[in-house]
Amino acid sequence: MEQKSSRFDLYPLVQINGQWSIPDEILAGIWKQIEAEDKVKDLMYDGTIKSAFDWVSFLKRPGTFPVLVVDREPKTVVHIAWLRDVFDIGAWAHHCSVGRYQRGAWEAVRDYWHGNFKGLKLLLGLTPETNEKAIKFLTKICKFTVVGKIPLMCNMAYLGKRVPAIISYHEL
Repeated sequence: MEQKSSRFDLYPLVQINGQWSIPDEILAGIWKQIEAEDKVKDLMYDGTIKSAFDWVSFLKRPGTFPVLVVDREPKTVVHIAWLRDVFDIGAWAHHCSVGRYQRGAWEAVRDYWHGNFKGLKLLLGLTPETNEKAIKFLTKICKFTVVGKIPLMCNMAYLGKRVPAIISYHEL
């Protein structure tokens, strides 16, 4: 199930004959790393994913298509990404670096999605306006186009308020 890029191997989380392609322990370890890096409140801002168990269950939900990006040397997970609500030509795209962002990881994910989801032409984004770092990454590195914002769309559970969502897309 692995797919190679120039520097990274990509591993989708899929179920084959009742077995998941990536062990729960690895997925839980990624959650623990995201927690240690203090990224949970930005990544899962609505507060619905609060534990490794919640995270693993979330990644295995029908309609969620996760993929791990592994740097070949030193063979470590450097990024996790997932599509949700895949429809016709589009899907909602989500991702997070694990550790410091590794240049080329996003492009490897994008290319994987483009090559493995036939007919997929648009990646969609919904980002809390308060997450300026993510919006900058989205526009500068991922080359998403911002089309506007929707007031009160994002429930920022950890802040105790609702904020506008920045709506964006990337054309494959």
